[in-house]
Amino acid sequence: MQHQSELGPVDYLVVEFSDDRHEFDSALASSIAELIRRDVVRVLDLLVIVKSVAGEIDVIEFEELDQPELTPVNRTLAEILAFDDITNLAMAVRPGATAGVIVWEHTAVVPVSDTTCEIGAQIVAQGRISAPAIIATLNADPPGER
Repeated sequence: MQHQSELGPVDYLVVEFSDDRHEFDSALASSIAELIRRDVVRVLDLLVIVKSVAGEIDVIEFEELDQPELTPVNRTLAEILAFDDITNLAMAVRPGATAGVIVWEHTAVVPVSDTTCEIGAQIVAQGRISAPAIIATLNADPPGER
């Protein structure tokens, strides 16, 4: 088990696939694998949620996915999502759709976490600002007015 100082920020993504897709596209799988190879992220969990039109949820675990591009995920997988977590994440998926769920640690930030502990400080809050919110702010405020 890792100590808190060895863990970078952990985020999740729920990626709803287009209607004609029901699994990780090889291009998306390759993008994830490249982040792992560059040691930018460590994938802690990866699965697919299939939500019926009636709202019933089926989960396809990583081991069941047939994506050779995702082979690098296997060495970092911790499978940390519980059933309740998956149920909550599935609320973001529209009925009749399929989505990939990725939970990853930002390993590039681990040195900051380590240094924080070394100097006797602690991280007391973390968050994520959505890309659309940042783009809206940048579009609303011309560069000279920030």
